Amino acid sequence: NTVINSPASQVAIRFGLRGLNATISTGFTASLDAIGYALDMLQLGRTKKLLVGGVEELCIQTFLGFYKVGFLATAQNGAPPSYAPFGAEQRGTLLGEGAVFVILERLEEAQARGATMYAEPLGYGTHFCPEALFRYDPEARGPVNAMRQALAEAMVSTDEIDAISACANSTKICDEMEATALNTVFNSRASRIPVRTVKSVLGESFSADGAFQLASTIGAVVRGTADTVLIDTFGPMGTSSALVVARCRN
Repeated sequence: NTVINSPASQVAIRFGLRGLNATISTGFTASLDAIGYALDMLQLGRTKKLLVGGVEELCIQTFLGFYKVGFLATAQNGAPPSYAPFGAEQRGTLLGEGAVFVILERLEEAQARGATMYAEPLGYGTHFCPEALFRYDPEARGPVNAMRQALAEAMVSTDEIDAISACANSTKICDEMEATALNTVFNSRASRIPVRTVKSVLGESFSADGAFQLASTIGAVVRGTADTVLIDTFGPMGTSSALVVARCRN
């Protein structure tokens, strides 16, 4: 199927899921925005449990889009293309694909069914900056506002964040903007907080990236390598989103 809501519909048909079924299409931030939308539905009491995440298929349209803007990694001095965000060997983006889904549910529902709770989403933020359309804003206003919204909703200070899951698409203009955003939000702590990126392993998976970042963050929280993590993602269409995730407090 080629319609944009096909993945959500096919999954629901396959597993007999009923009730709310929606597809969020915001490009690079789509799966993180789907998480934020799902959290709103839970908090509004419109549902008790949701399967939510992101999916991306590597197709010719995506490949050509990255190629035309010059974001794809290239071989240099006989070395194969590599993915090295924020690094001196930064050569551009390598593409990936895949899907990630998690179950989000209200705390009392999870406790009632004796579910294993892996992590707790504390706060979500998103910001659209029309001035950044088709280019990256050197002032990083979108990512800064999204991160600050997520922190405010989570009621978490920057001092309580002990790891960052970065967008980090390994292009000079993107990584510079993200570094500006992190320095603006975290000030002197920015250089001391561990920054990790799942894209260096899985590649740039476009609209599924936020979900991959969430899965990686859950793994870090469960294994005890981080307690409270800020996830941030953004793209060249002006949208930025962020999510604060922590070890379960209940």
